[in-house]
Amino acid sequence: MIKTWLTFSKGERYGLVVLFILIFIVAVFPYLHQILFPISFEDDNLAQQNKVDSFFQSLEYRSSQTYSPFSLADEETPRKPEAEVFPFDPNTVSIAELLRLGFSEKQAMTIEKYREKGWKFRTADDFGKVYVVDSSLFKKLKPYISIPPSDHPWQRQAAITDSLKKVRENIIVELNTADTLELVKLKGIGRGYARRIAAHRTLLGGFMNIEQLTDIYGITPELVESIRPQVRIDTMLTKRIYLNMISYNELKMHPYLTDYQARAIIYHREKVGNVDNMSTLVDKKLLDPKTFEKIKRYIVLN
Repeated sequence: MIKTWLTFSKGERYGLVVLFILIFIVAVFPYLHQILFPISFEDDNLAQQNKVDSFFQSLEYRSSQTYSPFSLADEETPRKPEAEVFPFDPNTVSIAELLRLGFSEKQAMTIEKYREKGWKFRTADDFGKVYVVDSSLFKKLKPYISIPPSDHPWQRQAAITDSLKKVRENIIVELNTADTLELVKLKGIGRGYARRIAAHRTLLGGFMNIEQLTDIYGITPELVESIRPQVRIDTMLTKRIYLNMISYNELKMHPYLTDYQARAIIYHREKVGNVDNMSTLVDKKLLDPKTFEKIKRYIVLN
């Protein structure tokens, strides 16, 4: 390094010294300037921020001021009266009262059309379901809605049902003489069951007891028990089977007998003679014990 320095001429060495001095001055100048001439950036920033805040505050103040131009037409337009609240029945309230409650004329007319079509409001919530009834207005009016119990359709229907029930409870039907119109008065007996009962009664010759109704398709023991208090049976009105006189064609039509049993009875009567004892029907195996128990009250031997 020293050798290299000695190889420079005097002028070159002088130039390098000057260059180093300039570089040093440039490097340390900012620090010297800050020390000699200090600047308070915090004060400047604070002052600048205050100016910005003042500007925005002035904008907010101006935007909050509303100016409405004077209009003679607006002054002449009648103002909508303040809404009132009072107890009302939505099924009978008048249009004028609806307007007082805060509804517009169009809304009041729509509600009136609903009622003209037969619509009835059973509860306060039903009134709120009308599409023209605003939810906020309904919330305000709901405590004032009063619907008399007599105007509730389901209560009227309940009263009708109760009266029909009482009428039915007082009905007594004689099972061997009642036509289908009388039979349908029994609770649970429709026209279909009534026709089946009448048809089975004709084939049977009449009912001996109410349990025989369970022989009919669709009639359950539960249904029989439910109508038992309303049914009376006169067994004297039943048609009897004169076993030693009846023809084969008549005998085979009885619902308790099969074709084979009817043939067996007629064959025994023709070959052996008249049946003179009820036990003969079982002893000679003309009837099985179960069938005999069902039909014995219909049989007359003499």
